[in-house]
Amino acid sequence: MNKAQNNYAVAKAYYETIDESIKDYEKQWIIDNDIKRLDGSTPNSLWQLCLDDEESMFLDYSERLDSDNGYQQLMDEKRIAKKLLHESEESLIDFGLSIAPAGIRETLEKGRSNLRIREKLIDLAFRLDARTIKAAR
Repeated sequence: MNKAQNNYAVAKAYYETIDESIKDYEKQWIIDNDIKRLDGSTPNSLWQLCLDDEESMFLDYSERLDSDNGYQQLMDEKRIAKKLLHESEESLIDFGLSIAPAGIRETLEKGRSNLRIREKLIDLAFRLDARTIKAAR
């Protein structure tokens, strides 16, 4: 792995870890606050209250969760992780484009803001065996 690939892998793992921590925190917060659906079951996340047409309950609990300090700290960390992930994606795309043939590079560069093309560029650049590319070192 080269530096761009490694940075992307680390940033993606960090983002996914924070995202899972937020889900776990929300689930525990629901349990701690004894939040139930209309059928008496405990939801795994607040959005499940919307499935039961419990929108007012959802909005109330969402406001309460949003004001929770621990939750806010995780959300702040997620914003940082998302920024780092985006920056590492840009570097990875730059790396991939730097070794693309000149004729296709311009076309791919124009499409880097298109979500489907961007995802494909990231995937391909991440899977490149950088050890065989002298320019990437």
